[in-house]
Amino acid sequence: MKIELIREKNPESQLRAFADALFSKRTIPAVVPGTFDARDAEGCEIPEGAEFAVATSGTKGKPKLLFRTVMSWRGFLDEQNRAFGIGSGSRMLISGSLAFTGNMNFAFDSLFTPFFLKCSSTLRADSWASDIYKEEIDTVYMIPDKIRSLSKLGLKFPSVRNVILGSQFVGKEMARSIFGTFPEARVVLYYGASETNYISFRELKAGGGGGWDETDVGRVFPGVDVRISGAGHILVRSPYLALGAEKNGDGFFDTNDTGTLTDGILRLCGRADDVISVRGEKINRSEIERRLLSVAGVEEALVSVEDGRVVADIAGGAAPERIPESAFDGMKGVFIPRRIRRHERLLRSESGKIVGKPEGAEIGD
Repeated sequence: MKIELIREKNPESQLRAFADALFSKRTIPAVVPGTFDARDAEGCEIPEGAEFAVATSGTKGKPKLLFRTVMSWRGFLDEQNRAFGIGSGSRMLISGSLAFTGNMNFAFDSLFTPFFLKCSSTLRADSWASDIYKEEIDTVYMIPDKIRSLSKLGLKFPSVRNVILGSQFVGKEMARSIFGTFPEARVVLYYGASETNYISFRELKAGGGGGWDETDVGRVFPGVDVRISGAGHILVRSPYLALGAEKNGDGFFDTNDTGTLTDGILRLCGRADDVISVRGEKINRSEIERRLLSVAGVEEALVSVEDGRVVADIAGGAAPERIPESAFDGMKGVFIPRRIRRHERLLRSESGKIVGKPEGAEIGD
């Protein structure tokens, strides 16, 4: 069967084209980002039983396709909807392209669960706010940085009863902002991967509930088996994997994320390939980035190593002139950034993940 690449810019058009191809079974549909090279699809080996494909950022940001059966997602809908508070009659808002797997999953859900879905293609928070009021939205799914943009409007949305977060660590300041913007909402953070579907989830509590651990991504979903490898990698086995995702003999997929599993609680440390080495010492750069993001006013952070020292690029209209030393309490001195560059914003991928700093946009150290 032939792969049908769906490139419409509007997410609602993407969904219509995807559904038409999926239910007609004439092609294997895949919503792909604008950067996807059609020649890469021509060289794909389509696994037996594949019914659709999803795009993932792949190695070094190069998009690739993952193939799935309908049941690899549909079979999990009851479980995920229970966790996320989605049901018949829900009214949901998502933002961005369906080439982002999180958006694609909820759009897929809407084809089988009778709820209203508003797909916004804009990056403007005031437009999202208008949609929430106009469409009487009660469920919002966005990455935390988009929620932050909504919060900056200074509005409250008491009609929203469920907020679903994914893809990023959520610090205490971010959580306070979320609960201030959605005062009546149940806020759920999930952890997952394009290859695995959802792995774990956690309901966030206003005020932190006895201490805040932003690495805590909650309890593993029923039916999903998680182990931690000797190298600290998170390994996943479940009926909901993408076709061909099993990478070892016992059916576990290596997410290439590192973490711990204690008393049923999964904690995420960061990507294995995000480990940096400075003067023989190693650390996951996400640990430094989380420290920076804990500082009031810092909205984006990206850490790298240049000339043997740690450098940080940060963004945020209210970022302080100097990062307080207390942000790095308990951290080895070699890991404390020796240079901090400030920008209006950092570069992001189509899915919203930070991918670098803009050239020529530096506004000071």
